[in-house]
Amino acid sequence: MSDMKATVEPTNKGFSVCGYEKIEYDFEFLDGVFDMASPQLAACYQQWDRCLAVMDLNMFTLYGDQVQRYFDHHGIELRVHKTLIGEKAKSIDTLLKIFDTMNDFGVYRKEPVLVVGGGLVTDVAGFACAAYRCNTNYIRIPTTVIGLIDASVSIKKTLDLLDQHCEALIDTGVGRADDASVELREAADRICRAGICEMLKLETPNLHEIMLDRVIAYGHTWFPLHELVPDPPLRHGHAISIDMAYSATLAHVHGLLSADDHMRLLRLISRAGLSMDHAQLRTAVPVSPMGECVFLNDVTHDMCAALEAHKALMRQFPRSGEGLDAVVDASDTGYTVHGKPLEAEAVDRSQQKGAKVPVSGHNDHINGHANGHASNGVPGGLEDSIDKPGHGAPRFAVAVVDGN
Repeated sequence: MSDMKATVEPTNKGFSVCGYEKIEYDFEFLDGVFDMASPQLAACYQQWDRCLAVMDLNMFTLYGDQVQRYFDHHGIELRVHKTLIGEKAKSIDTLLKIFDTMNDFGVYRKEPVLVVGGGLVTDVAGFACAAYRCNTNYIRIPTTVIGLIDASVSIKKTLDLLDQHCEALIDTGVGRADDASVELREAADRICRAGICEMLKLETPNLHEIMLDRVIAYGHTWFPLHELVPDPPLRHGHAISIDMAYSATLAHVHGLLSADDHMRLLRLISRAGLSMDHAQLRTAVPVSPMGECVFLNDVTHDMCAALEAHKALMRQFPRSGEGLDAVVDASDTGYTVHGKPLEAEAVDRSQQKGAKVPVSGHNDHINGHANGHASNGVPGGLEDSIDKPGHGAPRFAVAVVDGN
């Protein structure tokens, strides 16, 4: 919530204006946000008796029925804008389609839009809310780790927990699988809480991002060269982890990061299956003790030495520093349901029906513009490939109230 307080007073030669802006929003941790016994989310919509939700299509197929039953139980009318948002579908057309739905729904400025999905969904839908009618309120329910903590984990407590449980956390969906132990689930919750808390402490003094020396810039110096330039490009997380690993080596060369902390960080990245090196590896860096960082502004003479040292070091690690599943494929475009590209699914169904599937873009692949020209955010010609919503219970959710 943003609240502007301002005063105006006459002076000898004119007027003096003084204003202060109060920014306020809340994080709430809640297991089973769509359980009927949990009234917290419904309470946010009771004064309007209705809710507009922007929801990732894959989440809708899993939990759409449960979400509908939840709002029906609380007597709240629900309308869902289902959207496919991956890197290719993160487009102006996708944004405009969300605008169209908000306009058709008649969203009031103080009425919160519900956003359910991963980081790309919350990014695009959040921007739509920020731009619509001068900052429309919205509630975010992130469904991925990156959606929960959009910053590099940098505090010692979290590193300790990741050291203890790294592989198990990956195998159990960050502790949310049914067979996850109580200890593992508690560790996952502590990691999420600690990461979010640290991110808030770092960013709260800089809400308008005026100060450019930001700790969350760690891992965000060279990563576009790997995420955008190579063919095929790397996934975002792998591009970031390469940047983090090289920056750690650079910090070690500068004497800012001890050998033990340097190797500890690299081993953890490797255990997670993330990339640490790339053939085209061309600056916030961590320091010891772990949990701190400094900003290097003149590293020209050291970068070649650091790169040479980093390349030599990578030969000691599994896969020579290469990550697992690092390269972008169809699942990253935003046009995928349950891991299967919609183009392939649509072709299979069209062959069964004897129909022709319309596609847009080069080489018969759907491009980002298709998303904006289809009903309810789903690319035209692919509606039949969408499964109906299934059943299930989200095991962990964070509701974030934002906006004006």
